[in-house]
Amino acid sequence: MKTATYEVANTIDNFFFLTAGAGDLWGGTLLTAFNTMQIFTVYTVNDYFWEKYNPRPVNPDGSFDAGQSAWRTTLKYTTGKPIVASIKIAALYAYTGSVATAFAFGGAATAGASVIFFVNNLAWDYYDSLVAGPAGPSKDM
Repeated sequence: MKTATYEVANTIDNFFFLTAGAGDLWGGTLLTAFNTMQIFTVYTVNDYFWEKYNPRPVNPDGSFDAGQSAWRTTLKYTTGKPIVASIKIAALYAYTGSVATAFAFGGAATAGASVIFFVNNLAWDYYDSLVAGPAGPSKDM
């Protein structure tokens, strides 16, 4: 579900910026579809490895630690976002042939996706803390 909520918001963000960058609805739709698939893949793999090898720590009292969640989300971000951003900008460049357009609109889409990434991860960490409580997250990943 974490990937699904991220993908819906991110697809809207990409459609807006990539359509503007492409200059037409067809290009924006094509670039959004491509980037949705690549982001889904990178995000899912990255999140899986984080949850498997470095799961969210649980406070003994089961409370949510926003600072710890923000730090962990930042680390997760640094392992996935450079790959996603590079592919997004390269795809926009391949479609438009313009370095300036690729960096301007690809960068804007990446900035929007960054906000979405952090909000989504913090929200899901908070939700997990409510559901899992002191027992911690499920190990059935």
